[in-house]
Amino acid sequence: MDTIHKIIEDLLKKKGSDIDNWINNEYGDSTKPLLFSSVDIRDSGKKIVPVDTNIFPAGFNNINKQDLPGISKIIEDLLKDRKIGQKIILIPEDHTRNQFYLDNIGVLKEILQAYGREIEIVSVDNLERKDNIISTKQQFSPDAIILNNDFSKGIPEILKNINQPIIPSLEYGWHSRTKSQHFYSYQSVLSKFCNEFKLDPFFLSARFYNCGNIDFQTLQGIDCVANYVEKMMSVLKKNYAEYGIEDEPYVFVKADSGTYGMGIMVVKSGDEIYNMNKKLRKKMHTIKDGMINEKVIIQEGIKTIVTYNGQVAEPMIYLVGGKPVQNLLRVNASRNKFESLNKTGVEFVSFKSNKTCIGLSGYLIVSELASIAAAKEVTFL
Repeated sequence: MDTIHKIIEDLLKKKGSDIDNWINNEYGDSTKPLLFSSVDIRDSGKKIVPVDTNIFPAGFNNINKQDLPGISKIIEDLLKDRKIGQKIILIPEDHTRNQFYLDNIGVLKEILQAYGREIEIVSVDNLERKDNIISTKQQFSPDAIILNNDFSKGIPEILKNINQPIIPSLEYGWHSRTKSQHFYSYQSVLSKFCNEFKLDPFFLSARFYNCGNIDFQTLQGIDCVANYVEKMMSVLKKNYAEYGIEDEPYVFVKADSGTYGMGIMVVKSGDEIYNMNKKLRKKMHTIKDGMINEKVIIQEGIKTIVTYNGQVAEPMIYLVGGKPVQNLLRVNASRNKFESLNKTGVEFVSFKSNKTCIGLSGYLIVSELASIAAAKEVTFL
């Protein structure tokens, strides 16, 4: 049987323009492409799978400098198409001193102001409101607000029901968005795509379940997680035998909302859920901004065969307007091919060709499908 890499490359040779048209047609009046998104991908050699889609990417500082002018032009065209005026407030994450994140915000401002727009970087604390119009305390009144803040703790009152457009919609914050919601949307988009182009969705998706009302400290609701881990392992063993995959299956249990690689564990049985030690329960209990993790997604584990200089890596595709603009690798020498790489020790490098990653064609298509799914997922709220 041909690998998924070869299947996609052959499909692109035969129907590349048809695929482009199909992707473009998925957008329309009711679904606009996201201004920004990034997609984390795992490539096991057998499957190419999106495992996370970020609507508030925080790695623009990793983009090649020579690519910034082209990205600026795409963004400028998108803003003009949406009739966004010249003055924009960019709202970053609150009170962070992480220099990499601050560099990311600096590059994002550079991208946005390349065509003469006035860009002010402003925290929510430095906004004021009159009627349904917000401005800075220095009286800079924007035509639009662009967010690089996922508002995990909830939508700030000052931004609710204002007249100025907010990009992306406040609905996309982690206060209401979930990973499982995204993957339900992705399944829907992928099913249509695979029906159109006669592909098996098994090779482009990871199975998942989700549980709510969890308390990892008291173990309330933990039966749901343990039972779904056991169910996932049973289903995957059958799937892998059917498809001739020799890998032993495993499962990621992740916080269903949130970023920064927090609230993640790798297991192979329900017993491991019941037998979590105090340190692991604490790690799973609290995520970004001290939020309590009450919902989890139980996701098929996909190992990564991608490496960079002998270190394990995974592709990350940055998209603007739903179109890939930068190919990065997340590299982490301290992790193994089965673990999440979004941990201490992570580095980012760019890659341009199949010489670095043989599955580039597959990565790009999967990232576009995931970005479509993210743009559509508010219907799954």
